[in-house]
Amino acid sequence: MTLELGNVIAKKIRRAELTPAEGEMIVMELKHLPHHRHADARLFPAAYQLAVDTRRSVYDCLYLALAEAVDGAVVTADRKFYAALANGPYGRKAMWGEDLPQGT
Repeated sequence: MTLELGNVIAKKIRRAELTPAEGEMIVMELKHLPHHRHADARLFPAAYQLAVDTRRSVYDCLYLALAEAVDGAVVTADRKFYAALANGPYGRKAMWGEDLPQGT
């Protein structure tokens, strides 16, 4: 999750949607988010197979593999990834970011 958020923040700085100082402030606040970290090495075999099955990137499928491992869901704002999952066997594991309950 930290890598994904960091990538989004860096992209917003490149597009001049955030200043470097704003980006740094957001990055510093990431440590306060209530999330668990998981090593990706044990998830790679499942992520690889999911990538082959769904025709999505291994990078995206690491999140899907983690969702499977913890019986959770992937929350995404990546429309192509969401659409690829939503109508298939992994649809129950995909949640569109804007569909999160308020206050979450």
